[in-house]
Amino acid sequence: MRPEVQAFVADGPLPDWDTDEEEIVDLRYRQLEAISAPVTPDEARALAACFGPDDC
Repeated sequence: MRPEVQAFVADGPLPDWDTDEEEIVDLRYRQLEAISAPVTPDEARALAACFGPDDC
């Protein structure tokens, strides 16, 4: 797994959509942007685990 993906996954789940922690959101956005496509199936599974359920 690439270091960029490992760094994102190591920081755990993303904050809730209504968080007031702009610094955390900005950091996680930069981490995600640093991951170039395509991702491997293993990387995709690891990344997907960081996203919470859809609240549709």
